[in-house]
Amino acid sequence: MQNTNEVDDIVFEIVDGEDDPRKDELKKSLREFNESIIGKYTSKTKVILSLKDDRVIGGIVGYMTLGWLHIDLLCVEERYRKKGIGKKLLSAIEKIAKSNNIYRSKLNTGNFQTGYEFYLSQGYEEFTKLAITPEFGESTTIYYDYYMKKDLSK
Repeated sequence: MQNTNEVDDIVFEIVDGEDDPRKDELKKSLREFNESIIGKYTSKTKVILSLKDDRVIGGIVGYMTLGWLHIDLLCVEERYRKKGIGKKLLSAIEKIAKSNNIYRSKLNTGNFQTGYEFYLSQGYEEFTKLAITPEFGESTTIYYDYYMKKDLSK
C-alpha cells in the first residue's frame, strides 16, 4: 500500500490579483469561515465627494464593518487644502458611521503625506507605525505608515 499525501498534486499558480475573478472565491471562502465563528456581518462603503463647478476636487472613501469605520482614503486637491474641506469630509463620514452605531474609526497615512498632523488635530491617535519602502524608490530615506484610531463616542 502506497502512502500518498493528499497535497502532493497541488499546483501553485501566480496570477495578477487585480484582474483574476478567482480572488472573489477566496474572499467568499474566508467570509464564510469568519461568519461560522463570529456570525453574519455587513460591510458598507461610503464615498463623499467635494465638487466645484461639477468637478471633483476632493473626497473621502470609507467602509464600515465589524464595529469600525475604516477610512480608506481622503484626498483634497492641493490648491484647496487648508480650507476646511478635509475636515468637513472627515466629519461627514464619521457622522454617517455614528448613525450606523459605529463608534470607532481607523486609518493609515504615510509620513510623506500631509495627513498625519491633520488627523491628530481631528482627534486621531497613532497606535503603531511600520517602515515602508517604495518599490521603485532610489531614496535612502526611511518612510513610515502611521496607523491611527479615534473613539467616535466622545
